[in-house]
Order: sequence, then C-alpha cells, then structure tokens
Amino acid sequence: MDVVDLPTVQKLMVYAHLAPDLSKIAIDKLRFVHTLANLAPATIGEDGRLMEWHNAFEEAEPGH
Repeated sequence: MDVVDLPTVQKLMVYAHLAPDLSKIAIDKLRFVHTLANLAPATIGEDGRLMEWHNAFEEAEPGH
C-alpha cells in the first residue's frame, strides 16, 4: 500500500475540483515520488562494479 503524507494529500484535495482531469496525473506523480523515495540506494560490490541486485552473485558469464 502506498503512503503519502497528509499535508500533501490535503493540498491535492483542495485543488482537485479545479482540474479533475489533472487529479489522476497528480496522484500518479505522488506514487512515483513515493516509489523513488523508497528505492534501495545504489551500492558498489567488492569488485568495484555497481551492484544490480541486493546480494552479490557470481557472474554466470564473465566478460559477457
């Protein structure tokens, strides 16, 4: 379940009646911002490369 702080929702609701077509866009943007805020930070593996996964895995095809 997505969570957005109450003041942001209140601001959205105050202006929602003025532009009903933009309400969906605003809600989608809030979800996107929330998702970005909850992404795990990028980490660097022991070999100095950017890790694609949370845990380190051995390369199945080194040099591929």
